Amino acid sequence: MGHFFCVDDYFHIGQMHLGSGKPCQDYSFSGVVDEGAFAIVSDGCSTGRHTDVGARIIALSTVNALQRWLKAVNTPINKLSQLVTEQHNYAILKSCEAFNLQLPDMLATCLYACITPTGGLVGVQGDGVITKVYKDGSIMLAAYRWDNNTPLYPAYAADNYNSFIKVHGNDPNLSPLQVEYHHYNALGDVQINLQNISLGEAIKGVTQKISGDEATELSFLAVFTDGVMQVEGIHWKDAVLQLLAFKNVEGEFAKRRMIRFIKDSKAEGKKGPLDDISYAVIRIDYETPKE
Repeated sequence: MGHFFCVDDYFHIGQMHLGSGKPCQDYSFSGVVDEGAFAIVSDGCSTGRHTDVGARIIALSTVNALQRWLKAVNTPINKLSQLVTEQHNYAILKSCEAFNLQLPDMLATCLYACITPTGGLVGVQGDGVITKVYKDGSIMLAAYRWDNNTPLYPAYAADNYNSFIKVHGNDPNLSPLQVEYHHYNALGDVQINLQNISLGEAIKGVTQKISGDEATELSFLAVFTDGVMQVEGIHWKDAVLQLLAFKNVEGEFAKRRMIRFIKDSKAEGKKGPLDDISYAVIRIDYETPKE
């Protein structure tokens, strides 16, 4: 049995930025390369400067790193997060030089997923939601949140995370990152688990490795910015599940689903997404070899 990957992504401005005349600070990107696929979202800090630009730079530099890894031969999966970090650092430095930008312009999160038939990796640099949908109908959601609404932006690596550590109490042993897991089985029953991650561990990189066995069981792999947690009148997990309830998985399937979701979420006078919102989805099909 072989794998066939399709991808799509979409980002949308939230009511708070629309009403205040600010640009959309979310960005998304996805692609298929050789035998693999990737999905990326980025969310610029609302109190930063030109972080709409920063979100795009962070996302597109991640594209570069993931494409290089997918095209490489025999590069270990545990090298991928290092490649992403190196590409971020390079892109931030060169963009600031080329476009007269400053570090506050680069304050943007990065969530990415990369998968091949032999496995893959999910990386979390900041906040947001990771979702895995399995062939048997079970679903795993993981929501990442930071204390003080101050996530680990890749740009903080510029001073070796010293300013970031200071914001979080100057103690690497504190656990400012909380992960909330929701695991639905095929019958719809849910198991909820909580995890606290220390500052020191988070700085090393927060990743979820996908084994080759797990890759064969997946139907969808998706990444969301934290805007999915800020839809008026809808709990974040319900928003995620609605955004993955595709009626048609051809073409721009994620774009269509979000547009419909936003329209429905604004019904009855509600405001819909309050913050900018974006997601990127990898759809995994399975092909039976021809005889």
